Amino acid sequence: MEDLKKDLLYYENEIDLFSLEYDSDVSLMSMYRRLIEENESLLTEEQKELLYNIDKKYINLYKKVRKHKDNISVMYLQIIVERALKFAEKYEKSQKNLILH
Repeated sequence: MEDLKKDLLYYENEIDLFSLEYDSDVSLMSMYRRLIEENESLLTEEQKELLYNIDKKYINLYKKVRKHKDNISVMYLQIIVERALKFAEKYEKSQKNLILH
């Protein structure tokens, strides 16, 4: 659980390091996002909300740079966003269910 907290923190902080010139940072972001996804069932509701908000930042960043499709950093970012969109859909659905009950 402690590792998951660290992964979330790293994932949140790494977005500030994104660069089209350096793909090593975005490859780390992708790794942290994958690790978080693999342990998603262990996230608290607070952590799920945090992840949802961080993912929205990644999605917005991708929208700004997606025109650079041949760039390795953008390719990694696209992988992150695919995971983020999948999680966002589940998260939004769970929040709607909470409101309805």
